[in-house]
Amino acid sequence: MLVEQAVSKFGRIDIIVNNARVETRSSVLDTTEEQYDQVMAINLKSVFFGTQIAARQMIKQGGGGRIINITSVHEDWPMPGNTPYCLSKGGMRMLTRTAGVELASMTVSMGGLVPVGSLGNQVVFSATASGSGRGWRVR
Repeated sequence: MLVEQAVSKFGRIDIIVNNARVETRSSVLDTTEEQYDQVMAINLKSVFFGTQIAARQMIKQGGGGRIINITSVHEDWPMPGNTPYCLSKGGMRMLTRTAGVELASMTVSMGGLVPVGSLGNQVVFSATASGSGRGWRVR
């Protein structure tokens, strides 16, 4: 629906940023199925289908596009007491990498943007372009 609205208003979509985040602060022993499903639905499922819908539109309209997923340092770094969140962000990282390879030949590129800390009032990000074999750091 969001992509359809953007195309209706602007005629095309060239970029989408998936920035979904919810956490339960629950351990592997204490997480309920409801908590797990909520985290996965918001942090991973919505990003997967948002990517799919946007990529289909970018390919259909021609000219490709860019899909950026905002993830977390916890895609790699464990955070005890927040297992579902870490799992969802690790899944987002693999989605970005795999979809980036799949979509590259159709001129849709994927990128992951990871807030990795702060310097005073500046947030430091680490970004990787998937499918291109290149990476970069943004400050």
